[in-house]
Amino acid sequence: DIDAKWDARAQWGRYHQSPRIQEILEVFGNPDLEMLEATHYVVGVTQRINTRWSWSVDAYYKDLENLPVDVPTPQRFVNGASGEAYGAELMINKNRAPYEPGSSDRFYGWITLGIAKTRRDNDVAGTSAVFDYDVPIVANVVVNYRWNRAWDAGLRWTFHSGMPYTPIVGNRENADFPGYYLPLYGELNGSRASPYHRLDLRVERQFVGTRLRGSVYLDI
Repeated sequence: DIDAKWDARAQWGRYHQSPRIQEILEVFGNPDLEMLEATHYVVGVTQRINTRWSWSVDAYYKDLENLPVDVPTPQRFVNGASGEAYGAELMINKNRAPYEPGSSDRFYGWITLGIAKTRRDNDVAGTSAVFDYDVPIVANVVVNYRWNRAWDAGLRWTFHSGMPYTPIVGNRENADFPGYYLPLYGELNGSRASPYHRLDLRVERQFVGTRLRGSVYLDI
């Protein structure tokens, strides 16, 4: 904590992850594959404007090593790729105020926006491409309204960029099976699907008893 309104943070981590099971099975892959490695760096800051409003920003960078890649050898896979991922996330938040009859402070919710970029370098083939799950933009808007002590209503809108994919640009005849064809692929992850968005609506009824408290809600 810097003071009553400002927080600053910094994080560092070193992580290891086992390859996928199909990559290390002796029949299908290479049992001698090494662990995947990643180094993460995160810095951020938060400001509490008042008891209701706050905002925060976090920036991150990930350095990835020992990533497995396909190779035309009996091992099938080797630790021959590296990569990086970096981006920033913004969040603006408004807390729910205690209910008071006649009060106009009934709206609460949050907005988040994430921007990211990824890259994977195949050191064996000398190529570079975005990761399979690269999503440059992710946004969420959540707005709720408290009608009274028991009833709340709200909406949530989610948006994110489409996932990358490798397009098929043609075909060639299969020499082993005459009359059948094999696809010809374009640039690795060189195309991207359309953006995705979704809207959820909710009405919620809260109840508090002497022995039980909870809520019932309807989502559309």
